[in-house]
Amino acid sequence: MSVATKPLWVVCLCAAWCRTCDAYRTTFADVERRLAAARPADAMRFAWLDIEDESNLLGNIDIIDFPTLMLARDGQPQFFGAVLPHAQTLERLVSRALDSPPSAASTTWPADLHVVAASLVQGAALRSSV
Repeated sequence: MSVATKPLWVVCLCAAWCRTCDAYRTTFADVERRLAAARPADAMRFAWLDIEDESNLLGNIDIIDFPTLMLARDGQPQFFGAVLPHAQTLERLVSRALDSPPSAASTTWPADLHVVAASLVQGAALRSSV
């Protein structure tokens, strides 16, 4: 069970033109469904953001590899980086973040990444509530 009550946001940053992202989108949705079923007590939200359509949310952060994931809780980054497009990789990252104290990873990230994390979570929340 998660150690935090705030939802863990799992945001995939991709591009519409990227074939890897195209293929990963199904994997991302499948993992979301599996984790929601396996861990119903854990608060988590998944969102897909196109880096070109949502470039205003990225600030000075450049995304150079796809897929790139941002895991954040309460606007604080827990993970940020490119990953291999495998379901097991995503499941492991999300499970580890859910089982870790929220502050465990957030203090080591640069300040501008904290701003981007808060921005991405807010942007994802607005888009998912529509």
